[in-house]
Amino acid sequence: MELEIRSWELGGLTSIGHDKIHLWTASLIQPFSTTANLKTCLSLDEIKRANRFRFDDIRQKFIVGHGVLRFILARYLNISPPDIIFHYGKFGKPYLDSTCNTIGLQFNLAHSHEMIVFGIILGHRIGVDLEYIRPVEHKASISKQFFSMKEYTVWQLLPDEEKTVGFFNCWTRKEAYIKAIGKGFSYPLDKFAVSLRPNEPAKLEWVHDSSDEVNRWAMQPFSLADKYIGVVVVEV
Repeated sequence: MELEIRSWELGGLTSIGHDKIHLWTASLIQPFSTTANLKTCLSLDEIKRANRFRFDDIRQKFIVGHGVLRFILARYLNISPPDIIFHYGKFGKPYLDSTCNTIGLQFNLAHSHEMIVFGIILGHRIGVDLEYIRPVEHKASISKQFFSMKEYTVWQLLPDEEKTVGFFNCWTRKEAYIKAIGKGFSYPLDKFAVSLRPNEPAKLEWVHDSSDEVNRWAMQPFSLADKYIGVVVVEV
């Protein structure tokens, strides 16, 4: 599938085909006027939730993230942003109520540091993850605890200068996959493996309980800005 990346502020791409993935990006740091406008997109429940945050920066990021999502989805669905109805799966994955989603739109989102991304697709499950590349203490112990044995072995053999990127490659691909299948961190991270070497194609390599699962999913990495790494996982 073809991946198209656009900034939400530039508009466009509100008509989508079954062979397209639209990835919308936004900064969570917006001028006060923009944040105020986005707040009008929220539902009453979301406004109440936003108002409960004690810290202004967290409140602003909540408003921007939820407001931009509603703004984008409303343009695809041709309805008012506050009229969008969300539901949540057993493990927290959001999805659209069928009464406002007449075209089979599916979406997922991820945020890190000051950026947020929204993946939009028709008729396919989707997962998105984004990470800000930064120094991580105890990478080895985290990798040993959460990666599969295959991933951990590959990661250990990387040159030291590639270990940070390899770590985030693995983490984003694993998290995007468990988001795509709707199970989140209830699904054991050591029960499947992804590619992680820098410059190696992103792919699901092994799933412990299904020999067919690796052929059911496609991964597409993306980069938004310096020090950000992300991936989209879609059912094919």
